[in-house]
Amino acid sequence: MVRGQSIVRILSNPDRRTVQGVDQAVRLIRVSPDRIEELIDCVFHQESVVAMRAADALEKINRSHPYLLKPYKKRILTIPKKQACKEARWHWCQVVPGLDLTDKQAQAVYETMAIFLEDPSSILRTFALQGIVDLAVTYPKFIVSAKHHIEAALSKGTKAMQARARKLAKTVDLAERYASNPSFRLHQDIITCKACKDLPLGPKPVVRLTAAARIKIVGQAPGIRVHETGIPWNDPSGERLRDWLGVGRAEFYDPKIFALVPMGFCYPGTGPSGDLPPKPICAELWQSKIESNLKKVELTMAIGNYAQNYLLPEPKRSLTERVKHWQDYFPSVVPLPHPSPRNNRWLNNHPWFESELLPELRDLLAKIIRGS
Repeated sequence: MVRGQSIVRILSNPDRRTVQGVDQAVRLIRVSPDRIEELIDCVFHQESVVAMRAADALEKINRSHPYLLKPYKKRILTIPKKQACKEARWHWCQVVPGLDLTDKQAQAVYETMAIFLEDPSSILRTFALQGIVDLAVTYPKFIVSAKHHIEAALSKGTKAMQARARKLAKTVDLAERYASNPSFRLHQDIITCKACKDLPLGPKPVVRLTAAARIKIVGQAPGIRVHETGIPWNDPSGERLRDWLGVGRAEFYDPKIFALVPMGFCYPGTGPSGDLPPKPICAELWQSKIESNLKKVELTMAIGNYAQNYLLPEPKRSLTERVKHWQDYFPSVVPLPHPSPRNNRWLNNHPWFESELLPELRDLLAKIIRGS
């Protein structure tokens, strides 16, 4: 890759069957992001082969570095008016739904894509349909229209378009649920959160909640096994917790019964003495929203110091003091030690936990579950 080489030259291979130069242009922009405007210029190039490859590169950059496109949003929105190349247009359909559009801009984008649905090119029609669905995911006012377009594609589209429409129908159904159900919307918002940039394995929030839940379990943060499986409490700690509560996996993972909400939703990595603490930003961003959505919760279990410090900040007590004085919070909140095998010594030193607290907790849980 020659950094001083013009992007037009990189993309100028006359053979339309090859995408030669696209990946090179993408790498160049990642190294020299100040040249993004030069790439956008190429989308408007009079040579369609340059325009289509530039638009392809723009789509790839939008997937990995979308922030680079934001300053050029208005110009990108003009591509269909100034560039007739159908390949550039279908890449445009994949870029614009993620550009943080105003309502007016979103409406204009939708209308343009709706026109593309009548284009002779079946590929452009397919990508326009995809773009409309992507738009509907972010802007629910387009859901009904997207469903109509999907139905039309299923009835009279090409086989490839029908196959794509069947997949998109599931996406629209999900978007419709998202728009109409606050707790479902919150759940989706949490599991797609990417607020933290310094996680060792990247963001992968793990949480389970619905508005129907009657019992909320607030833990710490996922361990490595939970991170890998995406299932909360799917590890030895979870097995011990279910034993403490006297419930099986079926009940434990029933969203109408339990909401499983950690203080930190992503695996934080490890330190000298075990897993690192939950990221505070999780509580700042989400805990109050979770609280306002789970209106049917009758019992909250605060497991470990981090959950207890958040839920039971006063009076200032150690974990042992809180658990020992569990009746001060019962029956709305029950403080528990973490069920990790690392806490075996604590459990051995405090036999009253299993002999006094757990029987009362199991009785309370049984009553709530029977009433669910």
